[in-house]
Formats: sequence, C-alpha cells, structure tokens
Amino acid sequence: MMCENIRTHDLCQENFLPNINSFAEQRRKCGKLACRCATGKPHVSMMLRRSEQGRTKLMTIPSGELKDLRVLTERYQKFRRARARLGRIYKTMVKLIDQLEEARRKEP
Repeated sequence: MMCENIRTHDLCQENFLPNINSFAEQRRKCGKLACRCATGKPHVSMMLRRSEQGRTKLMTIPSGELKDLRVLTERYQKFRRARARLGRIYKTMVKLIDQLEEARRKEP
C-alpha cells in the first residue's frame, strides 16, 4: 500500500471518487525517543483507502479536509445508489415494454 497526502481539490480529478473504499483511522509511533508516542498514545491520522489499478492506496487526509471529504463521498455514494435504482427501474420498464409488445402481437 502506498501513502500520499490528499487535498479536497484533488477530488475533482477524473475517476477519483469512484475508487474510494473507506476511511480509516491510523495509529502509529514516529520513532523519536522523546516523543509522547514512545511511551503513551500513538499519533492518530485519518486515512482514505482507495483502489487504483487493482492496488490499494492509503492517502493521508489533513484534519481540515476531513469534513469536506466526508461530504463529497456521502454525495457520491448517494449518487451511486440513485444510479443503481434508475438501472433497476430501467430494467422493469424494458420488461413491461416487451410484455406490451408481445400482447400487441397476439391481438388480431
């Protein structure tokens, strides 16, 4: 897995949102002997897990960008659900049209 920083404006890139898998909280120690993480609480940062060319990438989310990113991903997920619903409605419509066509052909 690779790590990189992310900014909200990066979300405008084509094909970015479709590859978002999940958010994750990452806890880690920095390795400095005098740091609080050496004996106590580890450092915490939010990460975004996404797929790119079949590989999982981890991207660090700056704390100021987390709220915006959550809003954008919620909107995208809502869009995907609506798109899936439209696909189901379309299939039902096609089935009904086929039934109407078949009924029309049977009538003298």
